[in-house]
Amino acid sequence: MVSSELALHRYATGRESHVVTALTTLKSRLFWFLLMDPDTLSFATMGSGALAAMCVFESR
Repeated sequence: MVSSELALHRYATGRESHVVTALTTLKSRLFWFLLMDPDTLSFATMGSGALAAMCVFESR
């Protein structure tokens, strides 16, 4: 989905998307996925400490 949105952006603007655009699109999709599907994911981690947080969540 993100790839498709970036392709549409590229066609509309005539230039490649910036990394920030890709990141913002991905974050938006992840946010809506977590918001609309809370039953399928009991937790999520993001950021530089995501791996450590995931270890704590999975161990408990």
